[in-house]
Amino acid sequence: MAKIEVYKSRDDDWNIAKPPAGKTESQGASRTRHAGGGAEVPQMLEVRANAGQQVGVHAHETGEIFYIVKGEMIFGQHTLKPGDSIYIPGMMLYSFKAGPEGVQFLNLRPRVDLTHFWPDDIKAIDALPASDKPAFIADNVEKAKRYYGMID
Repeated sequence: MAKIEVYKSRDDDWNIAKPPAGKTESQGASRTRHAGGGAEVPQMLEVRANAGQQVGVHAHETGEIFYIVKGEMIFGQHTLKPGDSIYIPGMMLYSFKAGPEGVQFLNLRPRVDLTHFWPDDIKAIDALPASDKPAFIADNVEKAKRYYGMID
């Protein structure tokens, strides 16, 4: 039988992005997982970015929906405000900038996804044979855990 799961946010749940050497994008952006997700369970993250902060070009394996809670997100020619949402397909590179007062949003994914692909990663994975992609993705997840401050 399925069970109901309750997630309560605490100040110490927040992970601070730590970009790899040579990259400054997303420095200081923070997130916390409200629903950790699983193979059949949706994932929900809450993300905060400081005023004017640029989040670098990247992609994730699964599609995701952003729902703006507070502040503004500048996404290309669009300025998203509280109550607005946007869908980003999986493996699509994107970037955004936090508005003048920062942004806080919910990130919803259909299953757990801890990937974080930079543009070079997308080029590399596209060039791999299908049999090598799972290992590449697993390695990316380990790097993403460090990036999101989930491991040292």
